Amino acid sequence: MEDADLCLRIIYQGKIKLVNRVVQSSDRRLAKWGLCKATAIYLWIGCLWAVGVPATYLQRFYQTVR
Repeated sequence: MEDADLCLRIIYQGKIKLVNRVVQSSDRRLAKWGLCKATAIYLWIGCLWAVGVPATYLQRFYQTVR
């Protein structure tokens, strides 16, 4: 949830300028869990993060899949 936290912090700093860049990421976790399970887990993590659950607790949902 670091990306969501960063976005919220940036919003309060002023205007945001978008740049035309491509970001690559791995889908190993999604491939292992499957689409429905991954969506449910990410939704649950987002809800917990939104209500202030500590990152140390949320970390247990991000097991290494490499």
